[in-house]
Amino acid sequence: MSAINKVLFIAPRFHTNQIGIVKALLNEGVEVEFHVLIKGPTEDYAVLTPIKIEEGKFSRFLSKFLKTQKVNKYYAFPSFFEYFNTIKNFNADLIIIRDPGRFFSIVSTIIAKLLGIKICFYTQETLEIEAKNTFRYFFQKFYKTIFHAEWITPIGGTDTRIKKFLPFVVESRFDYLNETSAIEGYSSEKAVAVIGKFTARKRLIWALKLAQEFDCKIKIIGENTTKEHATVYQELLEYVEEHNLGDNVEFMCNLSHSRTLKELSCSNFFLLTARNEPASISVLESLSVGIPVICPLECGTSSYLTPEKTGYTYRQDDYDDLKNKFRRLLVHVSEDKKIRVECLNSSAENFSEQAYINKFNYIFKRE
Repeated sequence: MSAINKVLFIAPRFHTNQIGIVKALLNEGVEVEFHVLIKGPTEDYAVLTPIKIEEGKFSRFLSKFLKTQKVNKYYAFPSFFEYFNTIKNFNADLIIIRDPGRFFSIVSTIIAKLLGIKICFYTQETLEIEAKNTFRYFFQKFYKTIFHAEWITPIGGTDTRIKKFLPFVVESRFDYLNETSAIEGYSSEKAVAVIGKFTARKRLIWALKLAQEFDCKIKIIGENTTKEHATVYQELLEYVEEHNLGDNVEFMCNLSHSRTLKELSCSNFFLLTARNEPASISVLESLSVGIPVICPLECGTSSYLTPEKTGYTYRQDDYDDLKNKFRRLLVHVSEDKKIRVECLNSSAENFSEQAYINKFNYIFKRE
């Protein structure tokens, strides 16, 4: 057994899906630091404020030659010696490194190895990626071996040959259920909630088409902070006007995390229209406030659903399949008043703080 009292997270940014994990460790008495390269305008720092690590001079020089479409400063990294001292001063027992191929992650891994800190890699890949990509499998096995590291993933619901499953954390919110009288269940006056940045990949136009075809209410909770967001948002507004959907569709921009949860809790269900979504935390947040979900089968967090009990999945590029599942869930939530309790019970059992800590202690043999 090992004593893990201090944990350091390394990631490009402090994503919403890490909030519950950090909170669970803090409540367990573990000291946590979170190092990032980027701070976003809508991130929630109520639990912990991440430390922004500045990009080094050599990294800025290399960036002139490494032109890439990869997001979140994929090739950026800090000054090695300065960052060595930063990690050394925190004196972590465990370092959890997101996406080990990033330059920031590579530098962090080397420093952790030199300092003798236990290393754990963290990725959000589906089981299919590991199973089908032989090169990736052998590379990850080699990387894990040479650094004597653990490897965890919150995707898939089961351990793989390389990775151990460690769930996301989103606490059940029975208080939201009571505050909003959501236990009353389905109402034609309530909307279907859709959450996503105003980008092409989120495919929010599909939500508008469903509102039009089923004559139902849709509320789109989106982030509108960039030029791309503004462009897509304007296109959606024009579609609403062109098809006379003003009474069916409501847009809500740049809401706080707590306000988003409250909006979810008084919805009929949550709809995810995005394609290539690695791990939507909104799926889990919806279940945690008693709201069933419909999302693509290819979404990483679809594994947290119990089919036909807490939600439905559809083939991500098949609009007709989505339309069919949307119709079925509309009927389901209108007839089954127990579905919200099913969702809450599922969240308590599968991705609560206690579920996370139990598996964390098992993986890292923590006392």
